Amino acid sequence: MKRRSILTLWVLLAGALAGSAVSLAGCSDSSKPTAVGMETGIEQSATTATYALTLEIGPSEKMLTPEEARTATSGEVMVSGEMAMAMSGMATTQHLEVFVKDRKSGAIVSDQPVTIKVSNEATKEETVVPVAMMYGLSEGTADTHFGNNVMLMPGNYTIAVAVGSEQAIFMVTMP
Repeated sequence: MKRRSILTLWVLLAGALAGSAVSLAGCSDSSKPTAVGMETGIEQSATTATYALTLEIGPSEKMLTPEEARTATSGEVMVSGEMAMAMSGMATTQHLEVFVKDRKSGAIVSDQPVTIKVSNEATKEETVVPVAMMYGLSEGTADTHFGNNVMLMPGNYTIAVAVGSEQAIFMVTMP
């Protein structure tokens, strides 16, 4: 509990320095670990001046082209972007996805550029995620989101998500 208090204080300080255009999801403990198969999923929310963002991290997903989706029964249908070359089936490969909605209307935003940068707090290694726009095959286009499969070892990460010129920061601990 003491470690979380120190982390929360650090996040609050970072938020004060970052300015009003950035909302830090870690400030109010908005992460909700949820059971996802045999692994733990992570969900956090943040807002910017214009957008409401939801970050979800769970088990890797099968990425499908629209042609493959015609005969598939599950997976993520890629609308644009590229598939990451992460090794599927590896315990450290996770599916990182960000849902972007307009704060006022609640409408899905799919016409703005989205970038995702993952920084490992221990090693200081930064990875720019090749962002694909996709949706879950079983959910349809109402599930439109951005992200990809990524390699995330256990540890603490800062995930910076930019939508157009606005940015949100998520603080994540991978078990």
